[in-house]
Amino acid sequence: MKKNNLLLGCAIGLIFPVIAYLLTASSAMAWLSNKPLGYYGVAGLINLALVRYGYRNNSEKTAQGIILVTFAAVLALLMTQKITL
Repeated sequence: MKKNNLLLGCAIGLIFPVIAYLLTASSAMAWLSNKPLGYYGVAGLINLALVRYGYRNNSEKTAQGIILVTFAAVLALLMTQKITL
């Protein structure tokens, strides 16, 4: 598999939002934070750093995949949580 690949970027972009979901869904981790949406914010910031790294190392397709998944995760979060803007 090539390193500059959209599907690879989507797979990389899914890692941290899935970890954030598992941390918020786990009742054992409920004591860590009274604001579980903070995990999703951290996941978004990590993905942002990965996008920057991808563009600096000429992996545009990979960075685009990470952006695609990050925006999809934010839209899913906004639709499933009762967040008002």
